[in-house]
Amino acid sequence: MDIFDMDVALLRTFSVLITERNVSKTAERLNLSQPAVSHALDRLRKLFDDPLLIRAQGRMTPTVRALELVGDVNTILVDLEQLTAAKVPFDPKTTRAKFVLSATEYLEYILVPTLLARLQREAPGLDVEIRSPNPNRALALSSLEQGELDLQLAWLPAPLPSQRFRRLFSDRLVCLVRQDHPTVQGSLSLEQFLTLPHIRGSRGSQVTGRSIDTAVAARGAKLRLLLRVENFLTIPFVVAQSDAIAAIPEELARDFAESLPLQILEPPLKLPHLRFGMYWHERIHNDKRHQWFRKLLADVADTVWERRRGRNAE
Repeated sequence: MDIFDMDVALLRTFSVLITERNVSKTAERLNLSQPAVSHALDRLRKLFDDPLLIRAQGRMTPTVRALELVGDVNTILVDLEQLTAAKVPFDPKTTRAKFVLSATEYLEYILVPTLLARLQREAPGLDVEIRSPNPNRALALSSLEQGELDLQLAWLPAPLPSQRFRRLFSDRLVCLVRQDHPTVQGSLSLEQFLTLPHIRGSRGSQVTGRSIDTAVAARGAKLRLLLRVENFLTIPFVVAQSDAIAAIPEELARDFAESLPLQILEPPLKLPHLRFGMYWHERIHNDKRHQWFRKLLADVADTVWERRRGRNAE
C-alpha cells in the first residue's frame, strides 16, 4: 500500500463507514453522493487489500481487519484535528461540533435538562446525542476507542486502564412500594424485601442489579424478578399500581413520590452506593474541545446536586 494514495478525506470516509456500516448513511453524514462513497470504499479495499465491509444477513458487517484499523485511523484523525485546532483557539461560542454520549435513563433524567440549558447559553453550535448504554462492556469500550462515543456516563466499579475517569456524583438505593401496600407500611423487614416480587430495568442498570443480587446472595437468598421494564423511568408508575417492590436511586424516588402514591423505605440490608462518573478514552484526553465539554458536564453535575440537596434539606 502506498501511503501517498491516502488522504484525510479517505480516512474520514473509512471511519464513518465503519461506524454507520451503510453507504447511504455515510454519504448523508459526509454530504457526499452515494457513488462517491462507493468509489472511496473501492479505493480503501484496494489500499488495505481487504473487503473491509461485507454483506451478511442483509446488513454490512466490518471485517476483523477493519475493526483492527479503525482505532488507529480515528487516532490519526483526532491528531490531525488537533494540529489544525492548535492554530485557532477553541471558542465554545463559535465552534460547531457534536458530542455523542451513552447514559442510563436515570443519568439522562438527572443531568441532560441542565446540560442543554448551559449549552444553549454558552455553546449554541454544539449538539449532543444520547445513546443507550451497551451492556457488553467490551463493545462499549470499543465504541470509545473507535470514536463512536465521546463519553460514557455510568457507574463502573473498576474502570479499565485505557479509560479516563472523573466522578460526577453519588446516590444511594432506596426501596419503593405503593402507599396502600397490603403488607408494608412505614418500614420494610428483610423477609419482606426478600419475598416480595421485584421490578427492575432491563437496560443500563446491570451493574446495580448485579450488586443487589450479590448482597441478597450473601444472605443465601434470591429475588423474584416479577417484571423487567425497558424504560427505567416507568418503574415508579408500575410500583404505584402493584404489590411489587423496586430498589431505585433515592433522587428518582423522591421526584416521583411527590406525584404518585408511593412509600420510600430504607433497605433492610446493606446495598451499594451508586458512584456515577464520566469515562473517556485516552486518545481524546488532551483535546481542548473535549476538555471544555467534560468540565461543563462536571459543573452541571455539581449544580444539579447542590440544587437537589438544598431542596431535600428544606
